Amino acid sequence: MEQNKSIKTLVDKIRIVESEAELNILLETLKPQNIKKPVRIAFINAHGFNLCYTDPAFLHDVLQCDYIFRDGAGMSILYKLLGRDAGLNLNGTDLIPRIVELYAGFEAALLGTTSPYLEKAAERFTTKEITVSHLMDGFKTDADYVSALVERPCPLVVLAMGMPKQERVARQIVLAQNKPALIICGGAILDFMGGKVTRAPEFFRKYGMEWFYRLMLEPKRLFKRYVIGNFVFLYRALVIAFAQKPEKGSGRPLKILHVVRQFAPAIGGLESYVMSMAKHQKAKGYDVEVLTLNKVFHGDAAQLPANDTINGIKVKRVGFWGRRRFFIPRISPFYFTKFDVVHVHNTDVFYDYVALVSAFLRIPAVATTHGGFFHTGDFGLIKKIYFQTVTRFSSFWYKAIFAISGNDKDTFKGLNKNIILQPNAVEPLGTDISEGLDFLYIGRIAKSKNVPDIIRVFALMKHEHNVDGKLHLIGPAWDVTMEELQKIAAKLRIAEHIVFHGASEREEMMDIAQKCGYFLSASSFEGFGMSMLEAMSVGIIPFVQGNESFIELVEQGGVGHIVDFQKPEQAAQEIAESLPKIDDTMRQKAQNFSSTFSWTELVHKADAVYKDSIS
Repeated sequence: MEQNKSIKTLVDKIRIVESEAELNILLETLKPQNIKKPVRIAFINAHGFNLCYTDPAFLHDVLQCDYIFRDGAGMSILYKLLGRDAGLNLNGTDLIPRIVELYAGFEAALLGTTSPYLEKAAERFTTKEITVSHLMDGFKTDADYVSALVERPCPLVVLAMGMPKQERVARQIVLAQNKPALIICGGAILDFMGGKVTRAPEFFRKYGMEWFYRLMLEPKRLFKRYVIGNFVFLYRALVIAFAQKPEKGSGRPLKILHVVRQFAPAIGGLESYVMSMAKHQKAKGYDVEVLTLNKVFHGDAAQLPANDTINGIKVKRVGFWGRRRFFIPRISPFYFTKFDVVHVHNTDVFYDYVALVSAFLRIPAVATTHGGFFHTGDFGLIKKIYFQTVTRFSSFWYKAIFAISGNDKDTFKGLNKNIILQPNAVEPLGTDISEGLDFLYIGRIAKSKNVPDIIRVFALMKHEHNVDGKLHLIGPAWDVTMEELQKIAAKLRIAEHIVFHGASEREEMMDIAQKCGYFLSASSFEGFGMSMLEAMSVGIIPFVQGNESFIELVEQGGVGHIVDFQKPEQAAQEIAESLPKIDDTMRQKAQNFSSTFSWTELVHKADAVYKDSIS
């Protein structure tokens, strides 16, 4: 047990350097003028990691080093299995020469390898204007090296007698004398610099196969290390990945991972919902993270940073194979084991991937439907088959599924035994009731939202019914451009009465809402109807298309109107005739209904399900 804790300590202590800029800053700290005490550097590759398992003394010596760097593709696999970033491959063969260059004009001790390679390596140092004051092969006793450096300390000490001897000697040097020095445990570095061992060609280095090149050169000597050793290493890496899930009941904050296909800077109802939930859970003391893809599909397609913090929420973005609807995320299954609960939003391919992870690794997972992923009419037959096969299988592995509407509950009730009706919560657009007369649309400018139909109905309201006010369109362009909408408005002679706001910040939306009194949406499908409820939070009365979600909300709230925007003349007349009948009582009723969709209540309910799923 103690050995396992020490191995975990080693994994955590290895210095991960994510970029060349970060490495340059690190190299600056290793310059001789910045070394004020003995500083030890070690490199851990798959072989060294295996040795740490079998030799506790070696593991202890490595852990005493000030810097431990990840060396090789094997260690990269370990970190990926753990769901962590592996950073740059800081192997000694590449990094040590860069460190050596920092010590021009200083003395160095070269301890390791054999003649004539030791002397040839020393020549390489002298060309860097470094004086080699100690030159000793790698077969002396520990005491010989220590005595030499006690007698004449050096600011740079390169130990190249292999593991575990060099790490042990490094510890003894520090114990014997406390002079400032950079002590590098360099393995075969002097063999490389002295010409005894050649570097693998670029092809092998590029694909992490340098070990295979060395095996071809010395198959008899290296077979046990690289063939048997690599299999042993992979086994141990898998064991660590399986065991990394935190113990229950440890008194630490609950670790929650929200998984969503698109997240900020993408803008939309689902993205804002996950952000709000994460923020409210974080305020409650949870340790919250969001996993998403590294591209915004309706943006400029630029790759986003792998790690980010948005509004205090940690965000991990991953690459993927495929397209925006059907994709395979490039993320280790073991990444999920760091969390107590994984909460998936929507039933896309992430939903299926997490289900498999949950099945094999027994990770508690819950999901929120958000209307289901395959809701549009395109490829209807294929989507039905997918839902009744893949989605049905995936749903079985979730501890609970939150259905955001009665329709969603009916759709999913045969797929999981624990379907919980939990309507979405909304962030109010204010506390006061709006007294404006303008009209408001909030949502993506997408084909399924039928914004051109809103414009046509609004034009008839202005031209045929002399309705006052402007129309405010808020939302990012998705698969319909603002230019297309502006052309339609111009053709209908209504352009001067429509304000195209595009994607807007929350504060701007709140200001616009205060100018409005009515909400319009011609959307053919809504997962829930969040934008309508946001508008109602300040007493704005909705006039919306009769999709299932809007019908359900209008019936529950007892306020608002269902109109058919695909029949523009009829819709314009119905809206125009309804406007004079709207009074303060209706607006207060709208606000009261919206307030029942509380984040406090939703987070409390989710908390109970989370705790039940991990018990």
